[in-house]
Amino acid sequence: MSTREVLSEEIKNTPEGLLKELFDYLLFLRQKQQSDKILTHIVSEKSLSRDWDSPEEDEAWKNL
Repeated sequence: MSTREVLSEEIKNTPEGLLKELFDYLLFLRQKQQSDKILTHIVSEKSLSRDWDSPEEDEAWKNL
């Protein structure tokens, strides 16, 4: 049985009062995942800029 199927069965047996909390937690995890991706891009930009900001790179990309 897949994780999705097991989770679906658990949700069917979960009291309605807990479902809102479960839903809120799911939204939190999705938002956190998106934030982590954005943070990775921001953090890597500084280290990659050393390669990007060079005369050689400017020359290589000038025709685009």
